[in-house]
Amino acid sequence: MRIPSALAAFFRGKNRKLFGLLLLPLVFAVYYPGLSGGFVFDDGANLLDNQHLHLDELSWSGLREAALSGNAGLALRPVSSLSFALDHYFTGRFDPFYLRLVNLLIHLLNGASVFAFTCLLLRAYTAYRPDTGYAAGQCERVAFVVAAGWLLHPLALTSVLYAVQRMNSLSALFTLWGLSFYLWGRLRMAGGKSGLPLMAGGIVGFGTLATLSKENGALIALYALLIETVLLRFQTQPAANRRALLSFAGVVLVLPVAGAAIYFVSQWDWVLGSYNTRTFTLTERLLTESRVLWLYLKWIALPNNAGLGLFHDDIPVSTGILSPPTTLAAVIGLVVLAAAAAGLARKAPLLSFGILWYLVGHSMESSFFALELVHEHRNYLPMYGILLIVFHALTREGRNAKLTRFRRGAAALLIVLFGATTALRAMDWGNDIVLYQREVEHHPQSSRAHYQAGIQYGLLLLQDKNNSAFHMKADYHFKESQRLDKSSTNGLFGLIYLSHTAGRPLEPWVLGELSYRLRHYPFTGFNMTSFRNLVIWQQNRYTHLSDKEVMTLFDAALENPDLAKGAWRALIFSLMSAYYVNVVHSPGDAVALALKAVELAPKEALFNMSLAQLLVSLRQYGAAREQLGLARANDRLGVFNREIEETEKELRLHRTEP
Repeated sequence: MRIPSALAAFFRGKNRKLFGLLLLPLVFAVYYPGLSGGFVFDDGANLLDNQHLHLDELSWSGLREAALSGNAGLALRPVSSLSFALDHYFTGRFDPFYLRLVNLLIHLLNGASVFAFTCLLLRAYTAYRPDTGYAAGQCERVAFVVAAGWLLHPLALTSVLYAVQRMNSLSALFTLWGLSFYLWGRLRMAGGKSGLPLMAGGIVGFGTLATLSKENGALIALYALLIETVLLRFQTQPAANRRALLSFAGVVLVLPVAGAAIYFVSQWDWVLGSYNTRTFTLTERLLTESRVLWLYLKWIALPNNAGLGLFHDDIPVSTGILSPPTTLAAVIGLVVLAAAAAGLARKAPLLSFGILWYLVGHSMESSFFALELVHEHRNYLPMYGILLIVFHALTREGRNAKLTRFRRGAAALLIVLFGATTALRAMDWGNDIVLYQREVEHHPQSSRAHYQAGIQYGLLLLQDKNNSAFHMKADYHFKESQRLDKSSTNGLFGLIYLSHTAGRPLEPWVLGELSYRLRHYPFTGFNMTSFRNLVIWQQNRYTHLSDKEVMTLFDAALENPDLAKGAWRALIFSLMSAYYVNVVHSPGDAVALALKAVELAPKEALFNMSLAQLLVSLRQYGAAREQLGLARANDRLGVFNREIEETEKELRLHRTEP
C-alpha cells in the first residue's frame, strides 16, 4: 500500500526539515530544565510502591506481572505499566530524570503524530468536500502550525513532567495513530481502493493499545464517528461502497459505544458506590465539571502560569445549581455550545468539529466517573480541537494579503507565548522547592500545595535538623493543609513525622483531630498510603508514637462507615498485621489480623500471599502451604507468580514439616 501524499509529506522536504531541525529541538530545549525535578503527587504510590514494576531481569513472568500489577483504572493499564517496568530495568532504578526524558520523547512523537493526523484529516476533508479549495501545501502549513502550538502549549506540561501521566500521553499516541490509519483508509476509499482493513487496524488495533494505556483511549470510536458525521459524512468513491462503510461504522464504532453505555447503566450501583471515597456526590461532580470545562477553555485560549498548576483543589465544588451562581450559567453555556456546534456542522464543519472534539475528549473524565474534579493533563488531546479552530483561522490563505500576513504573525506570536509560558513552568518543575513555592503562591487555598511544600521543607530539615526556619515553614504548611481541607488527613500525618524529625513533642490536638477525620470523613487512597507509611516510620523509628496511639488511629479508621467491609477494610487489617510483626513483635496477634484480612476479602490473592509469608516466617509450614494454594487460585492474572514461586521453593525445603 502506498502511503498517501499528505502523510508522506511529513517525511520529506520542507516539513521534515522544519520538524526535525527546528521545532522538535526547540520543544526539547523548552522542556529540558524540567527534567531534573523529583517525583510529584501520586508518582510514588504508582511507581515506587509497586514492587512489581521494579524489574531487574527480563523474563516473561516478570514482564507479565509488571504489566498486570496496576490498579489505577478498570483496564489495569498494562501497556503503561510495562513501559515503566522497562524504564526501571534499563536504568536500574526509578529516576525522575529518565522517566521524564522518556515522557518528553513520547511528547515529541505525539507532536509529529498531530502533524501527520492533521494533514490526513484536512486531506480527507478536501477529498470528500472539494468546495473547500485547499491546496496540498496549505493543508501541511496548517498542520505544522497546529502541531507547533500543541507541542508548546503549557497544558501539555503535566503529561510530560508528571512521570505517571505517561499513561495519558501513551494513550494519546495510540489514539492519534489509530485515527491516522482510519483516515489513511478513508483516503484510499476516496480513490476507489479498499480502505476498510486499514481503518479496522487503526480503530481496533491501536484503539486497544490506547485503552490499555489509559481508559480514555476507548474514546477513539467516538472521535472516528465525529470525523465521519461532521467532516466526511460517510461519503465514498464509488457511492456503492457507502453501504460497506456504514456497516463497518455500525460494527466497529457504534456497537462498542452502545455496549459500553449498556454496561455502565447495568453497573450503576457500582458507579454510585465509587463516590463513597469522595467528598462530593455524583450530582455535585457533574455540576462542578460544567464550570471546569469552561475553565479549561480559558486555559487553552489564554494560558497563564498564575492560574495553572499541579493542584486545583482550591476550586470550590458546586453544591447546587446556584451554588456558586456561575454553575447555572456554565450548564446553560455548555448546552448552547454543544447545540451550536451541532447546528454548524454543515455551514462551518471545521468549527463544529473542533468544538465537538473538545467535548468528546472530556466525555469520560469530566462525566459520571468518580474521578478527581480537575487535572490539567486531561486536556492533552481534547485541546487539539480548539487549537485546530484557532490556528486554522489564523493561517488559511485569504484574499487580502496584508490581513493574511497579520493573521500569520498573530499565530506565530501565540506559539511564542505558549512556548515562553511552558519554558517558565518547566524551570519551576526542575526544582522541587521552587515548584511548591510557586504552587502555594499561585494557589494559596490549595491544601495539597501546602502539604507538598511542607514535605519539601521537612526533607530539608532532615539534612539540617538545627535549622529552625525549615521547621517553621514545614509546620506552617502542614497546618495550613489541614485547615484548608477539613476532610484531609495529609497535613496531620505530616505534623506527626515533622515533630519527630525535629525532635519536638507532638502537639496534643493532632492525634485527636486525626482520629476524628479518620472516623468521620470519606476514606481515600491517600489515607491508606499514609497508614502504610506510618507502619514503615514506626518500624524504622522515624516516628516514636506509642503502640496505643497507633492502634487508636487504626481503630478510628475501622469505625469509618466506608470501611464497613471489603478489600479496603481487609487492607487495614493487613497493615495492622505488619505492624504487630515488625514493631510490636507479637506474631500471634499478627496471624490473627492477617486471617481477618483473608476472611474479609477471600478472593484477593494479596492477603493469602501476605499470610503465607508470615506463616513461613513462623515455621507454620502446613498452614502456609494452604494459603499459598489459595493465593495461586485467586491470582488469576498471575501478578504474584514470582512471590508464589519463591515461597514454594522455601516450603519445599520443609516438605516433611507440619
